[in-house]
Amino acid sequence: MYPSLYACDQNCPQCGARLRMWLDTCTLCGRRLHADSALRKWGVAYLILGFGLCGVISYIAWVVALVMKHSGDPGAAMRFNGTPTQAVMIFGVFGFVFLIGLTLLAGGVFQVAYGRKSMYLTKVALFWYTVIWVLYGIAVAADWVEWLLE
Repeated sequence: MYPSLYACDQNCPQCGARLRMWLDTCTLCGRRLHADSALRKWGVAYLILGFGLCGVISYIAWVVALVMKHSGDPGAAMRFNGTPTQAVMIFGVFGFVFLIGLTLLAGGVFQVAYGRKSMYLTKVALFWYTVIWVLYGIAVAADWVEWLLE
């Protein structure tokens, strides 16, 4: 009678059960909801995005590292004037973005190889993202407290 209240709902074509969009199989009848070929296409897209993200962030980190290394040279066109803590935080953010790219790569390889999503890989990635954000928050808080005490 009523259309779906949430944009992320879908109906099983076999039994009509209302399901969340991210499910691969119906929880009532077990029918596959997404074709393997569609998931493999998304896997290829994840591979391309992962390679691009890892490549771009690696290049940016390399350039920033060179700028930081040569900041003290007399003829340096660019200089890094930040603190060592700020340098660590910059490379921490680069590492986080690189980890996202690696996760996309791993997820893409899994989807292309098996034609389905890896919930284990998703949970591991979410765990590491949480750990990194907590460590980043601790570093920012420590830098902020150090700034207040000066």
